[in-house]
Amino acid sequence: MREFEIERQFQIKIDIIKANKGIYYIKTNKGERCLKKINYGPQKLLFVYGAKEHLIKNGFKNVDKYYGDFKAVDNISFEVKKGEIFGLLGVNGAGKTTTFRMIMNLIKPSAGTITFNGRKIDYDITDKIGFLTEERSLLTKLTVKEQILFYGALKSLDNETILKRLDKLLERFEITDYKNRKINTLSKGNQQKVQFISAIINEPKLLILDEPFSGLDPINIELFKSVILELKEKENKERIEDLKRYGESGSITNQKILLNNFCKENHLTIYKTYVDDGESGAFYDRPGFQEMINDVDEGHINMVVVKDLSRFGRVASGIDDYIEEFFQLKGVRFVAVNENLDSKTSANFHDDIKIRAFFNEWFLRDCSKKTRDGKHNKALQGKVMATYPKYRI
Repeated sequence: MREFEIERQFQIKIDIIKANKGIYYIKTNKGERCLKKINYGPQKLLFVYGAKEHLIKNGFKNVDKYYGDFKAVDNISFEVKKGEIFGLLGVNGAGKTTTFRMIMNLIKPSAGTITFNGRKIDYDITDKIGFLTEERSLLTKLTVKEQILFYGALKSLDNETILKRLDKLLERFEITDYKNRKINTLSKGNQQKVQFISAIINEPKLLILDEPFSGLDPINIELFKSVILELKEKENKERIEDLKRYGESGSITNQKILLNNFCKENHLTIYKTYVDDGESGAFYDRPGFQEMINDVDEGHINMVVVKDLSRFGRVASGIDDYIEEFFQLKGVRFVAVNENLDSKTSANFHDDIKIRAFFNEWFLRDCSKKTRDGKHNKALQGKVMATYPKYRI
């Protein structure tokens, strides 16, 4: 297709055009565009990233991915919220699979950042993610049981946990009888079921499905849809149970009630509420915390109120850096309601805060030590702690 035909078809004016294996990069009066040849219908060219305008409103920090001069992912930005089902739409070659692989840290973006709960993706994070790839990634000479044991071990699960979950999932996907069958004897549809089970055996906090219905008949497509909705519902129920388990004082909702009441009683105006749900107080790169620090730095707030000091952070060095130095420099008052700590009115504020920070960090380290000791004891008992060695596959 010649240049003037592209201009006429899409009502644009081309400044620059480059071709690469059927893909056209064009710089136009309406911005940069990417077109792809197609072999059906009267329209011979199609915009590759027709979903870009939808995606850019929702979160990735302007991620690009180049392969040489070929821009596979162009400045997308989106956010997926907890408990949400989020779909990426685009024709073949639009960059969906490349985006998934960047989320999984399998390839690095050429520009931009990708985070999970405010932290950059690393191998600890990917253990919490399930990924159903577009291509079959099954070890076809293994049995279904061996396959799931292998994938579960890659996610640091022990055999007992894997097999317990596997029996339930095989029953849900209606392939219980195939547990000891080799993968290469299964139909494409049943192989897809096994691959789906591999993706969710670790009960992931984020599940990425790339072409999940590939090779399925209409009945099994409906089965997969039902399972996906069940996983979403399970996540929502677990969040409710967490609130009940930790009690009123520990829940986000009741912390908000406590702080709102304090501000109301003391005639304080609330500028913003900052929340880091599910984040560890061991880290100060939490997204809500950093948003609060930025607002302090820009002079938007002059007082920070928390339920107790541990909600601010559990590492003493951070308490010194932020409360003792940064807040003082910015003239910001700090209050921990349940501990009667107030940088403005407490006579022994600086001593009290150092003592409480010491005990909070000690508690954090003690919990970490108990976790390590538990893993060490499992190892001494011969239980699997990580992946299987190759000679056991």
